[in-house]
Amino acid sequence: HQQIGEYAAKKNIDRLFTVGSLSLHCVESYKQHLKTMNAKTMNIKTRNSQAHAYKTVDELINNIDREDLTGAIVIVKGSRKMAMENVVYALEENTVESKI
Repeated sequence: HQQIGEYAAKKNIDRLFTVGSLSLHCVESYKQHLKTMNAKTMNIKTRNSQAHAYKTVDELINNIDREDLTGAIVIVKGSRKMAMENVVYALEENTVESKI
């Protein structure tokens, strides 16, 4: 999980949403690596990067519509057990509603 957070920071991922108790490690790693990268580059203008860890898929779905994902490329990854396709459906629904 920590490696995923590091990878997301290095690849300039602006939003990171995770689900599950272990995913908090991913968020913490992401935030730490962003700080380190900004300090090394002396980047005065910090990216508007955000990361959130949710306990359940339902909690993520209930909060995803609050995010401005305009122009974002979204990757949804998780095990079948987590039923992450429901996150995809929520994103699709949010996108359709925002275009109306």
